[in-house]
Amino acid sequence: MVNSTVAERPRLFSFGGLILIVVVVLVALMFAFPRQDVLQPHEGDTADAISLTYAELLLRSAPEDQALRQQLIEQLLAVGDFSRARKHLQRLRADDPATAYLALELAIQEVMADPTRLTLPLKRQLLQQMQALTAQMLAPRLRIKLADQALALGFPGIAAQLYAQLAEQDGQQAKHWLQQSARWYRAAGDEARAAEVYQRLLAQAAEGGEQQAYRLDVFYSMVAAGKGPQALRWLDTQLAALTANELDLQLLQAGLREAQGHSDFARARSYLQRWQALQPDDSAWLQQAFTLNLAAGFIHDAWPLGQQLLAQAPTPTLLRQMAQLAEWVGKPYEALPLWTELAKASGDAADYDHAWRLATSLFAYDQASDLLADLSQIKALSDEELNALVFVNEERGEPEVARTWLLGYLLRRPKERLAWLKLIQLHENMQLLAAEAESFAGMARYLPLSLEEYWRWADLHWRMFAPEQAWHVLRKVDDAQALLQRSEPALARRYWRLRADLAWELELDDDAQFALEQLLAISDKLTRDQEERLLELYRLRHPKKALALALKGWRKRGDQRLLLVALQLAEQLADWPLLAELLDEIHAKGLTEQFAAEPLFWMIKGTLAQRAGDLTQAQAIYIAMLSRFPGNPLVQERYLWFLLDNQLREPLPALLQQWRNAARSEQRLWLPFAAAHSLLGNYREALQWYQLHVQAKPDDLLGLAAYTDTMELAGWADSAWRMRQHLLRKWQTYRAQTQELLPEEFNTYLRLVNSLMGPNTARWLAEREATQGERYQGMLLAYWFEQWLDQLSRLNEVGQLDPWLAWAEQHNLRQPSFIRLQAALRRKNKQQLWQLLHSDELRDDEKAEITLQLGYDMRTVARALSVLNDTGPASRQATLRAQAQATLDRHPQGLQVAFGERDFGGLTFDGPQITVARGQGDGYWHAQLQRGRYHGDALNTARMGEEQQLRAYYEYPLADGHWALGIDGSWRSDSDRTGLFAERQWRYAEEDSLTLGVNWRTSTDETGLLYALGYKEGVFANGSINVTARDQLAWRGAYNRFALRDGDALGKGWQGGVEWAHTLLFHEPHWILRSGITWQENTREEQLPDAILASQGGVLRGFIGDDGIEQRATPADLLPARFGEVYVGSLWKRGIPGHLNRYMPQFTWLLDTQIGYQWPEKTTAYNVRFGLGVELLGDDELALLYGYSSAPSGSGGQPGGQWQLTYSTRFGR
Repeated sequence: MVNSTVAERPRLFSFGGLILIVVVVLVALMFAFPRQDVLQPHEGDTADAISLTYAELLLRSAPEDQALRQQLIEQLLAVGDFSRARKHLQRLRADDPATAYLALELAIQEVMADPTRLTLPLKRQLLQQMQALTAQMLAPRLRIKLADQALALGFPGIAAQLYAQLAEQDGQQAKHWLQQSARWYRAAGDEARAAEVYQRLLAQAAEGGEQQAYRLDVFYSMVAAGKGPQALRWLDTQLAALTANELDLQLLQAGLREAQGHSDFARARSYLQRWQALQPDDSAWLQQAFTLNLAAGFIHDAWPLGQQLLAQAPTPTLLRQMAQLAEWVGKPYEALPLWTELAKASGDAADYDHAWRLATSLFAYDQASDLLADLSQIKALSDEELNALVFVNEERGEPEVARTWLLGYLLRRPKERLAWLKLIQLHENMQLLAAEAESFAGMARYLPLSLEEYWRWADLHWRMFAPEQAWHVLRKVDDAQALLQRSEPALARRYWRLRADLAWELELDDDAQFALEQLLAISDKLTRDQEERLLELYRLRHPKKALALALKGWRKRGDQRLLLVALQLAEQLADWPLLAELLDEIHAKGLTEQFAAEPLFWMIKGTLAQRAGDLTQAQAIYIAMLSRFPGNPLVQERYLWFLLDNQLREPLPALLQQWRNAARSEQRLWLPFAAAHSLLGNYREALQWYQLHVQAKPDDLLGLAAYTDTMELAGWADSAWRMRQHLLRKWQTYRAQTQELLPEEFNTYLRLVNSLMGPNTARWLAEREATQGERYQGMLLAYWFEQWLDQLSRLNEVGQLDPWLAWAEQHNLRQPSFIRLQAALRRKNKQQLWQLLHSDELRDDEKAEITLQLGYDMRTVARALSVLNDTGPASRQATLRAQAQATLDRHPQGLQVAFGERDFGGLTFDGPQITVARGQGDGYWHAQLQRGRYHGDALNTARMGEEQQLRAYYEYPLADGHWALGIDGSWRSDSDRTGLFAERQWRYAEEDSLTLGVNWRTSTDETGLLYALGYKEGVFANGSINVTARDQLAWRGAYNRFALRDGDALGKGWQGGVEWAHTLLFHEPHWILRSGITWQENTREEQLPDAILASQGGVLRGFIGDDGIEQRATPADLLPARFGEVYVGSLWKRGIPGHLNRYMPQFTWLLDTQIGYQWPEKTTAYNVRFGLGVELLGDDELALLYGYSSAPSGSGGQPGGQWQLTYSTRFGR
């Protein structure tokens, strides 16, 4: 611009300069632009998008260039672009091997990208394609890639083949490819081809370590290919080339093993020699040489080698081999220490077993004993081992060692039967009989014994003169009868023989008889001594069996001794036909002269004549006996009984006078003398003779029966009655022990059945005789009837008494007074009881029983104590004492002073107490006065001061129960209370009762605060029922109105309870179990009056709440709205500690426990009460009682209880 002030800009380049620059740049670009081979990928380059772009540009420039397309396909496969690679692959020539390779690589890449596509058919297809490619001429680069892909797909055989081909193509790296080929041939399991490749490598390898390694590989491959013999033959060709190096030695060792495996011991020994030549001092060679010689059976050559090995490096395996080898080469003495050392090292029971057996075979008993002892620490010894242990110690002459070891062994293994038996055998051999018996006892504690062992044990005690202990052992078999059933006859005979001997020695007649019977049943015969014993037992208990045994012995063996016994028994059993038969046998066998010297023979002849009715002949025989056997008391006795049985009185006075002096010293004549005097009417004289006989034979029931009859005839009816009672008990005992009665015993039993009521088996006889009535008249029938009723009472068959009493009225029999009393008591007939009470028929104890049952306790105790003394019959005194005790238990009389404390749960009351009780006429009064103080945070106890309490009542009996009236009062400084109560009781049985009553202002203990501040008014009812003799049901119920001591209402409600008591033990100690439920439901006022609160001048303090602020007391603190408990308890006592009248001698005690579930608190609570009382001066008692309760009612969960110390004494006796 013309007017511009800016100067014109200068030019940087001129136009010519710019042209020159452009020409220079074009020339530079022409020389700098790369050639086509620069754009192609080189080895090691990674394909990417840029290289792919260059490759495609190059391919566009030369579309027919197959090499460029192959390179592009390889790059596409490298980046995973399979679709583009497939498109280019389709444009390659099909006959080119590279095309087949690229198709295979594409297929492999696709499978690798998605392994799930690699199915078994596809894998087979790929394998076939690879096998086809290996036969074609591929570039080395492609063969390498194909080998890698084959390995990736798991075809190591293809890879090995490709590597082998690469070795042919690539001469420079042939060794490398051959190594790879051998490696993958082995991986493919083609050890044969691997061996061939290794042989090629061996041929190409230089001398030294490389050849040594290839030689080892060749051998291993050939062996692995199953060409062991060829491998050995190949190794033979290499032996000369081997040197003393590690690999060659390994080759030799491998060849050695292979040769041994093929049992080619000659070749193995040649290898062994080569090994020794290469390395003479090799310890491994020594081991191999030892092993080879053993395997080849050259045991004698192996023995010194093994010794060298054992000296160098002993091992358990080598030790075992050497121990066995020593025996094989015939060196047992060298083998024993080896086996011993091996057993101790291994701890194997089998090694110990071999060692001790070898030791015993070599008579090395010391070592055998030690080995067996060590073996016992490992396991329980077998029977053979135990036998061996005892044997070797006995052979050593040291049985004590075996005994000590067995004792220790049995401490560890007490259930080893053979060990016990061996210990017993040792004790037997060492004559340690006491120790042997202890061994049997120890064995019995842990193991069941056999019958043989029981017998040996018992026989041992019998040999030690300890029959009691032997019998105790045999009694154990009674609990294992199966042992006897399974035993052999010979053993059973030994058992029963020993048992019979022991029972006879210990005078156990039942057991001796049973044992002899069992022995007879098994053996069918007894020794003479055993037979005599069984006869002796049978004669008194089972005379028929004794007779059968005697007859069997007489007729089988002709033993005249047994014939004499049979005569005695047949006469005793009154078996007259048998007696006649035996006399005929005596005459037939010509034994008359021998038996004529026996008085029994003539007695039997006289008895048979008497039985035939020829008394003259019989008397003549007895008179001849007196001449033949002068002064014989047996003959005199039989003659007297003959005269008595036939009522022949005339000869009696002279004979009694003639034999009087001799009879004084002859017990046999006392009973016939007594009977003779009784027959003659000399009852007092008869009683003297009876007394002599009864004192000498107190168990003779026949004599006692005759003595009783004579006492009654002599006018001693009371004594006769008592004697019959005594005889009744003895007869019952005898009848229970005797299976059969002798004829004269049974006759006497029938004659005495009126008075001697035996067991139930005889009862029907008495009923039959009594209902007939012809044989019983007058006093005899009445006397029998009294005894019969008494027997019914003894048998507790009271249900039959009423029919018998009706029967007595029909027969105009006067019923005994005690029977009428029992009937009245049983029927609860009070009218009849009053009649009997005012009659003079009853004894004092019977009248006391009536008053006791009528409820007049004071009359009962007065009557019982007035006649109670130490001179009357013991049974009557016991009855009176029991009646007085029962009365004083219900209504005690006496004085008691006490001091104690009662804890209601947070509130306690303690102080002294005095109790007085006394009977007054038919009535009874009871008073209790107590003085004490309250202690507790809830009350102002200082304002309350001391409290005096009085509770007294008077009770009077009625015909059906009693009534009672009482006062219940409490006085203290803040307020007073005076109340009354009354009740009426109806008694329906001794323990069944119903009581109704009313309370007015009486104390109540629902809670401790209510006990201190209030009272109750209401009605109540309670009762008890005896369900069974052991079970009692008690119940109670009440309706109450509760108020404070000043009269302000507090609430009202119902309460009740039921308890079931079961008595386990009646007699002291007394044990009762009980269970029950108690409950109460109350409605309360809304609040307490202000006058009772401590803040308003009263005595009831407030309660500190959870927030620490004092809260006003409410009616709920005094009276629960609801309370219930289900409980069980147990009472165990001897007497009643703290009772006014102690009735148990010396001391009393009590333990009362109870546990229950309470609601609504839903807690478990328990109570325990314990008491102990002791006698001080006589009729007094000092007692301590203590009780504890985990949660008393209304305590708020605080525990409570009480304790009391009392001293009491009774009034009167």
